[in-house]
Amino acid sequence: MEGRILVVEDEHNLLLVVKRALSNLNCEVETATNASIAQEYVLKKDFDLIICDIKLPGMSGIEFLKWVRDKGIDSEFIIMTAFATTDTAIEALRMGACDYLIKPFSIDELRLIVKRTLDVRRLKKENILLKTQVFQDVKEIGLIGESEKIKKVVNLVKKVAPTDATVLITGESGVGKELVAKAIHLNSLRKDNKFLSLNCAALPETLLESELFGYEKGAFTGAEKDKPGLFEMANKGTLFLDEIGEMPLQMQAKLLRVLQDFKIRRLGGREDISVDVRIICATNRDIEKEVKEGKFREDLYYRINVFHIPIPPLRERRSDIPILLNYFVDKFSRKLGIKKPNVSKEFLNYLENYHFPGNVRELENIVERALTIMEGDTLLPSHLPEKILTSQNFVQEKFEVPEEGVDIEKILDGIRLQYMEEAMKKTGGKMKDAAKLLNMSFRSFRYYYHKLKKD
Repeated sequence: MEGRILVVEDEHNLLLVVKRALSNLNCEVETATNASIAQEYVLKKDFDLIICDIKLPGMSGIEFLKWVRDKGIDSEFIIMTAFATTDTAIEALRMGACDYLIKPFSIDELRLIVKRTLDVRRLKKENILLKTQVFQDVKEIGLIGESEKIKKVVNLVKKVAPTDATVLITGESGVGKELVAKAIHLNSLRKDNKFLSLNCAALPETLLESELFGYEKGAFTGAEKDKPGLFEMANKGTLFLDEIGEMPLQMQAKLLRVLQDFKIRRLGGREDISVDVRIICATNRDIEKEVKEGKFREDLYYRINVFHIPIPPLRERRSDIPILLNYFVDKFSRKLGIKKPNVSKEFLNYLENYHFPGNVRELENIVERALTIMEGDTLLPSHLPEKILTSQNFVQEKFEVPEEGVDIEKILDGIRLQYMEEAMKKTGGKMKDAAKLLNMSFRSFRYYYHKLKKD
């Protein structure tokens, strides 16, 4: 057990006995013989627990307790008294004391109450921390909103988090796959242990293997000492494998073996090491298509796809854009130390009609940039990147021309390019077929497509 405790007692011998008893619990113990000295201590240091005699020279223990609470200090408080009555006990508890000790008390009784008090405090702190982390992570990934699609994601996270099921998170870049994984971890039974992540696309195969499985001294040139891999380091916790679709086939086979019996062997090692790790994977690829094309192992796919969470792109939940915009404006206003600005209707209108290829991450970057370059107290279209102003797919009941005017040719070019790009996606990049979809000649399509992409 660990904790910082302040003992306030004017009887010197009892003070020493209590300090010695609590020091044996691996607690850091400070002592004071009156409330005035104790006041100086609590203003300089944070204490998990204050144990105070009710009868002290000068300020009484009850008065000191009231002073502590008036200062907003949240230390747990235990009253010691040889004059305990129901009234004094109730008064102490009403003012925020968590327990009391009646003199004379045994060392065992003292330790029991202190241990119980510190355990409760630790759990309260963990609860607060967990709630804060989950709240922040959920907001960061854009799981705020009222759309049915985002509510579905939140419900899936809630359902799978308490289990140990392997999870596959899919979605485009920027939707927040890693932070969804963190939200699952923070709501799981493994929340007190490590959450480690690895981007499978960021490392060549040889480095990927050593990162995951570790290596023994002498396994290769430069291996001067043993190094545990991420599977060992994440033991009892969660390992997040991002961009799992980029993992080479040979490494996929090795990962499959781990998922079958949860044993790993370091590079250069001779013995298997058992690990207890929850695996969460993510990809922006169509894994089922990769399986059909022989680029991803079918048996591994079924191992990692025990529970699937698809995250929708931002363009499929446009009703959440105003909510997200407000959140990011508030966040970056605080970060930049500026007053939260107003948001013009035109600014919001451009965002609501933008297709957001970079999803929530792109919206976050756009808002931060706009607040950085903003002059005045209102966000205007002029604070948006050029690509948004010229890539609009407007579907409006009413068009409005802002005071600063618009470049209509750029807007029309943006609409044309957006339709052309969508047609190319639907036809798998076949320009002739894309031209037919838009009722354009092949030559005309090719000319405008290359011209607008270049511009």
